[in-house]
Amino acid sequence: MYLFIDTETGGITTDYSLLSITAIVTDKHFNVVPVVDYPNGIQLFIKSPKYVVNAQALAINNINIVSHDKSAVCVSDARQALLSYLQDALKLSNCHRFIMAGHNVVFDRIFIDKHLLIDGELEKYITYPFFDTAVIARLLTTLGLHDKGFSLAILMSKFCPEYPTGTLHDSYFDTMATIKLAKKFVEILGIPK
Repeated sequence: MYLFIDTETGGITTDYSLLSITAIVTDKHFNVVPVVDYPNGIQLFIKSPKYVVNAQALAINNINIVSHDKSAVCVSDARQALLSYLQDALKLSNCHRFIMAGHNVVFDRIFIDKHLLIDGELEKYITYPFFDTAVIARLLTTLGLHDKGFSLAILMSKFCPEYPTGTLHDSYFDTMATIKLAKKFVEILGIPK
């Protein structure tokens, strides 16, 4: 089973704020597993006591900090909600740990460890190696099947052109797009299901 994760942040280093996170558990075929109270995964908007953001990041993820702050939850509530989701998902899945998955998932993992699930809390729920669509895209380039860049938007437009990309850089939308891309990559590589 996979744990797909995406974050939106105030910048590209962990000195910047973690603004949102989405976690969605899937089965081995990348079908979303409904978890109690979270049938489509969990998306959390995170309130920071002091936001550290840069204008370029906010332009990319289209987050208005004033609006964001009104609907965001404090870090401790976000942490508890995510841990509850992960615990419930593990009970349902009947597995010991999830394969962490995403697009450039190490970036997301670093932010989660720094801002949300500190002291190695995430380690209780994941195993290695990660499943990363950005890494698979590089493999497809080596195989001569791709040559135009590795952003999620570029990959979706090439491999899943029917999927709308108008709201990319929203953690929930990006997570769902990454799941769709993972299915497509497995199909392209001819990996048995």
